[in-house]
Amino acid sequence: MSGIEHRGMRVKRHRQVLIKKFEIPKHGVASYSTSFYAEPSQSETSLPPGLESYYQQHLQKMLDLTDEDFALAVLKVLAQQTQPISVAAIAEILDTDEYEIEEVLEKWSEFLTQKSIAGTIYYSLYHSIFRDAMKNIM
Repeated sequence: MSGIEHRGMRVKRHRQVLIKKFEIPKHGVASYSTSFYAEPSQSETSLPPGLESYYQQHLQKMLDLTDEDFALAVLKVLAQQTQPISVAAIAEILDTDEYEIEEVLEKWSEFLTQKSIAGTIYYSLYHSIFRDAMKNIM
């Protein structure tokens, strides 16, 4: 099997995973699967234009819902986390009141996942690809 055939199979398999498991919008996946990237390594570090635009729309919506400076600070904390984080931990990192954090997270519910551990709610951005995109956009 040639390198091109192998890459084609890998892209097709990755596209199916993106659509099924991660609910990635089809316009983003279409750019990825139609050889948007000149080199295979680019697909590992860059988002397709459609997906990047989609995530920028998410970011704008998130910022429109809250005080932008404070929201960016909260988002930066969330984007740096590979594991869910509690409101108390975010508040400690930002040296602010937990209530302020809770207000922001409540407005962002559609962009977050919540996990309850021993009665404490932990938050993370809804998907690791979205989290990584937020790190790169900000």
